[in-house]
Amino acid sequence: MAMALTVLLMLSGPMATISTLLPSRTLLAMAPATVEGLLFAVTHIYLVTMGAKVFAPTVTLKTKTARRSRPSVYDRSCPARLVIDHLADKWAVLIIGLLANETMRFAELRRAIDGVSQKMLTVTLRDLERDGLVSRKLYASVPPKVEYSLTPLGASLSNKVEDLCRWAEANMEQVVSARKDFDKRRSAD
Repeated sequence: MAMALTVLLMLSGPMATISTLLPSRTLLAMAPATVEGLLFAVTHIYLVTMGAKVFAPTVTLKTKTARRSRPSVYDRSCPARLVIDHLADKWAVLIIGLLANETMRFAELRRAIDGVSQKMLTVTLRDLERDGLVSRKLYASVPPKVEYSLTPLGASLSNKVEDLCRWAEANMEQVVSARKDFDKRRSAD
């Protein structure tokens, strides 16, 4: 704002003062804080100080897009993004896929999911439990026995996860081929 007033005073000539530009300064304060708004305001003030008859347009303040009644995952503040972040994890997809068929213990899950570390399995199960997708049942025994199963909310997601896994298995050759072609093009550049 101060820079715009400095530019304005430089354009207006040595006799201009802030008091002679008061109506235009008010318009400048109402202009949107964008480059276009700033250029419009400075141009308007310059024309007014040069004696041109300029009619100030009606100023309408633009607001961000109207809030929807439900949050959208495309809004950065939407809590659904955290859920998608957990569900987009490969380990979460595999765990939900396995638990859709049966209740399993930790060691069974670890054996069934080739390549998952104990730490990643623990963290992912905890995240899914926190999101209400997985239920953890602890039995008082020695050694402790813990079983994991899908909650009704998690079960409602299992069909979509199965579809995603089937799609990945059916199209993996095309994806691998596309990656090879892409890598060849990139290395040729």
